[in-house]
Amino acid sequence: MIGGRPKLMIAFDESEYADAAIEDLPRAGMPDDADVLVISVSDFSAGTPEVSEFDILSAASRRTDAVLGAVRSHQAQMLKETRGIVAKIVHDIRVRFPEWRVHGEVLRGRPVDELLRKADRWKPDLITVGSQGRSTIGRFFLGSVSRSVAEEANCSVRVVRRGFEKADGEPTEIILCAKHPAEAEQIVDAFIKRSWPDETRVRLVTIENADPAARVSAFYPDGKSICESAAERLADAGVTVSVQVESGDPKTILIQAADAWRSDAIFVVAGGTIDGPKLDETASGLITDAKCTVEIVR
Repeated sequence: MIGGRPKLMIAFDESEYADAAIEDLPRAGMPDDADVLVISVSDFSAGTPEVSEFDILSAASRRTDAVLGAVRSHQAQMLKETRGIVAKIVHDIRVRFPEWRVHGEVLRGRPVDELLRKADRWKPDLITVGSQGRSTIGRFFLGSVSRSVAEEANCSVRVVRRGFEKADGEPTEIILCAKHPAEAEQIVDAFIKRSWPDETRVRLVTIENADPAARVSAFYPDGKSICESAAERLADAGVTVSVQVESGDPKTILIQAADAWRSDAIFVVAGGTIDGPKLDETASGLITDAKCTVEIVR
């Protein structure tokens, strides 16, 4: 998020996860100035009553207009409700962040497709999505939507959960995960580009694997490990840093660390491959199982 005003897309439904996305923003390292697009999608295929409810199969042709009219009325009501929710969220964000340029938009269609299409056009630096929820308006974000956006988007994606209850004034607690030197550089680069609250605390968790060439301990003979180098950069950015070196399953280690530390978020590199899944097992597993917010870094 450098070079001009950063761009943030916030996608939500009318469930409690819309409020969670807003509550998460002060602990997300957002800058004072940003262009923000608030988006909701009305999925008529999910939110419109089944045709059988209108008894269309047994209806005479003279009732066709009445049936279609009922469908259009239902869709119009869905759009009206969605626009009202978007307007409220836009207002709430403007109150909390008066320097931001915030506007809202309602899309119609399949949520995953519409969000990714909009992101490709608008090119946000970060997309914030809810992790789950069941909305009467299109049943938006049932978990699979946020996972699909996290996997397919070309930018970083922040999957928001309410996580651990925090009192006002408690420091922001972030876990950064790196499994090898390139990931450490990428994750630290992403973190220090943001504007973090005072007294933000970071735990850098480096996870060794079975490949001796990739083990953190292999760097100690050179006098400086990947952990120490990354920690120095984080400290220079003004945050309090601790380092944790572990061996084992990354997802399990990170979830246990987040639970013990009552973390606000875990940052992890998307991983994945060009021809295969675009999220590696760690990123995918954290989206499913972590109690706190998970940010997928690209």
